[in-house]
Amino acid sequence: AEEQRSVESSAEAPVPIAAFQAAQTGTAADVSADGARLVLGGRDCVPALWCLATSTCLWKARNLPNDNLDLQVPVWESALALSGPKMVACATGFVAERLRGEVRIYDTSAQRRPVLRVSSVL
Repeated sequence: AEEQRSVESSAEAPVPIAAFQAAQTGTAADVSADGARLVLGGRDCVPALWCLATSTCLWKARNLPNDNLDLQVPVWESALALSGPKMVACATGFVAERLRGEVRIYDTSAQRRPVLRVSSVL
């Protein structure tokens, strides 16, 4: 009975499915439903779409143009969600939530900058 318990406890330990090294550290990520793609972003890390099978970057976003004071718009993604075939917004992209209530919708088949930006009033 003791051997059976040790086998059961070792079988419950999570096993990583893949490991790869990205150029920058991300703090927000989402994996597609089929486990083939990963979207990764974070503070000072523009969102990028990765293929988990080949560990290659498929698509990388571009930051917005400088603001009216010619200052760089900060990059700080706090949550990312890949869109699926049933999402109305964009079937080939993802949704990024930023700090201070801004939501950006990216379409990877259209362009590298967000196709839609919505900000809440603070």
